[in-house]
Amino acid sequence: MMTTIPTHPKKFLLSTLYSFARHTITGELTFSFIKIKKGMHVLFDIKGHLRLMRVLNHPQSARITVSHPKLAFKYLDDYVSLNLSTKNRLSLLVAHYSFLQNKFKNDFLDIMENRSIQLWIDHINGATFTLKMNFPKKLHSEGDICLTLIKDDKFVYRLIFVVADGRSFDVADENVILISSIQGVYGIDSVKATTKACHDIHPTHMLMAAVSGIGMTMGIGTILGIKTKHQIANNGNFYFSYDMFFEQYGEMIEAHSLYRIQLPYAEVPISSIKSNHKKRTMEKRIYKNEIIAQAGQTLKKYLI
Repeated sequence: MMTTIPTHPKKFLLSTLYSFARHTITGELTFSFIKIKKGMHVLFDIKGHLRLMRVLNHPQSARITVSHPKLAFKYLDDYVSLNLSTKNRLSLLVAHYSFLQNKFKNDFLDIMENRSIQLWIDHINGATFTLKMNFPKKLHSEGDICLTLIKDDKFVYRLIFVVADGRSFDVADENVILISSIQGVYGIDSVKATTKACHDIHPTHMLMAAVSGIGMTMGIGTILGIKTKHQIANNGNFYFSYDMFFEQYGEMIEAHSLYRIQLPYAEVPISSIKSNHKKRTMEKRIYKNEIIAQAGQTLKKYLI
């Protein structure tokens, strides 16, 4: 049965509040999300919340908001990074969905939620590797766009990000990509097999290649990456270091505790690579450039 989406902003707000309450009462949303102190922010900044509701009432995002009622209120709880204030989280949510509405066709989020977008595919030695982009239904407190690397039908690694206003982080760019999650999904054996098959490129770097293609296609020139200690799912037992990973790509913005990475990624000149490593390095770069190009070309189909 198709959900009817109210077109009037006030009716849309009431519909979303009703849906949120219904999901809470039926147990689909836990009361751990409802923190009175944070919830009072809606009353103190009703203009900010109404601004968000007007953005989410857009034809592109209205249906996904009704399907996922927590989306309109998730800025009141942990969202994207542990070191963000409630005001910054609200601004982030507004910036992300405003950007999508200005860049992509109205059916973009429906496709992301219900099917996913295949950005890249390769067949190697009988195995099929794909990179897909979708809305992370169960993980959207970490961000609103998820890239997943898949080997055959098994998820290998995923990366989650949002589009943010760069000025909120003292970056000159109007829009930036903020990466909030990079996690293995299926197990170490799957990661090793994927790395070996794909020119010894680790899945995390394949995902970063896809992000590069996405960013440049959207006209974005800067990526921001969070620190390990600010990752929402960090329970103290992390084996993946966001700090060490992002240090390979960029530099720290101390004031915001974020890593800044420029697009396209900086590379060591091939003349500086040892002669016995040059061929392997070139093969890796060619492969990653193919991912960048294919991801970018695919995404162009969905732009306005």
